[in-house]
Amino acid sequence: MTDSATETPAPTEAPSSPAPTSSETPAPAAPAAPAAAADQTPTSWLEALPEELRADKTLSKYESLEALARGHVNATKRVGKPLDRLVEIPEKPDDTKGWDAVYKALGRPDTADGYGIALPDGVSEADKAAFNGFVAKMHGAGATKAQIAVAAGEFGAAVAAAEAARTAATNERIEANKVQIKALFGDKHDTYKTEIGKLLTGAKDAKGQPLLGPADIEGLNIEGLGDSPAFMKLLGWVVDRFAEPESLKGAGENPMIGGAMTPYQATARLAEMRSKKELVEALNNRNHPQHKTIMAERMELLKIAHPSTAQG
Repeated sequence: MTDSATETPAPTEAPSSPAPTSSETPAPAAPAAPAAAADQTPTSWLEALPEELRADKTLSKYESLEALARGHVNATKRVGKPLDRLVEIPEKPDDTKGWDAVYKALGRPDTADGYGIALPDGVSEADKAAFNGFVAKMHGAGATKAQIAVAAGEFGAAVAAAEAARTAATNERIEANKVQIKALFGDKHDTYKTEIGKLLTGAKDAKGQPLLGPADIEGLNIEGLGDSPAFMKLLGWVVDRFAEPESLKGAGENPMIGGAMTPYQATARLAEMRSKKELVEALNNRNHPQHKTIMAERMELLKIAHPSTAQG
């Protein structure tokens, strides 16, 4: 018997895939990373801004919006205040509109009345008018409320000091004049004071009406005439004209003065002696029978007319 065993066939290779025909589409390749746009610039973020801002050269130096934000923060820190609290100083002195904006930002009111300053009590109307004129000029110069408040305080203090000085000077003058008047009237001071008062209140015009009212008499004091030696001397002379001159001190009762001769009466009598021929002859001629009498009267009159000299 022949060897009939069958040989195992060798494995055949799997058939390769058929080559694609021209009608089949190849599979797409994996996408590559996009390349940077060739036309992208550091200032491309400006495109999102309005045209008038894009044209501003101060923005074009920033490469990105982040750079702009950092620049803004740094600028604010350097200035120390928010930008909306800053003011721009005008370049020209005559830039009225620009300076008005600066003054308003600093605290100047819109008008001079806006300062709302009240001066202390006792300030005269003339002083108030002067200060208001000063405030109007200072408003034009840009003064703030705080500055005018300081000026008002200083002005009020100056007015008060000046008034105190005037009062002190007036009182000093009055007291000094009183001393002079007392020396002038001598021991008849109180009598003269009373009679001068009667003269002022009793004077009447042609119709019999009071010549001087209370306000007029008070005005003499306000004007400084009530304590004026010269004015009181004049009134004393008027009082003496109402009285009959006495020949000697204490020789009889005088209806106006009260009996004793006044300095003005003595002066009037001395003037009479110099004006009458017979009296002059009696004074100059030692052999005249009235010489001693007239000389004694003259010496007494001189003592009354010049009491301070006689006392010295």
